[in-house]
Amino acid sequence: MSKRRAEKTCYNSVNTAFLADGSSSVGDSNLHRMLVFVSNTAETFEISDSGARIATVQFTYDQRTEFSFPDYSTKENVLAVVRNIRYMSSGTAADGQCYDDVRGPASAAHDAGITIFSVGVAWAPLGDLKDVAFKPEESRAFFTREFTGLEPIVSNVIRGICRDFSESQQ
Repeated sequence: MSKRRAEKTCYNSVNTAFLADGSSSVGDSNLHRMLVFVSNTAETFEISDSGARIATVQFTYDQRTEFSFPDYSTKENVLAVVRNIRYMSSGTAADGQCYDDVRGPASAAHDAGITIFSVGVAWAPLGDLKDVAFKPEESRAFFTREFTGLEPIVSNVIRGICRDFSESQQ
């Protein structure tokens, strides 16, 4: 009996990195809401050594890699690590505003084959979110007025990831 190779899908083939704002203006409870967003998104994917991979970085003035793509190869481990991420609680100069030009780095990431989805809350300017998401920014930039509004965005982000994966396979 021969083994069939699993068909590549967005659920078993994508690497997804999350950047979470750990600044003092966010607060511990809102960081927790962001991490629930990360967990709910990660829950959808088939995380394994040969499948989908997840990474997370928390930032303030500085950044802290919480875990990288090769660090955890099971969904259970990824979800456990996300649950244990601690709030950095440092200030940022921006408080949601970008004071440097995000278009250059976003363009460089796009040129390197990286697709960016941006999710902003409350004070995040939609123009900056669209600049970070690059093109087509309408389907990759999301905004909610409250951190409690992150949950409904999960399915939109997953749909976008899968749409982009499918288009890249054609």
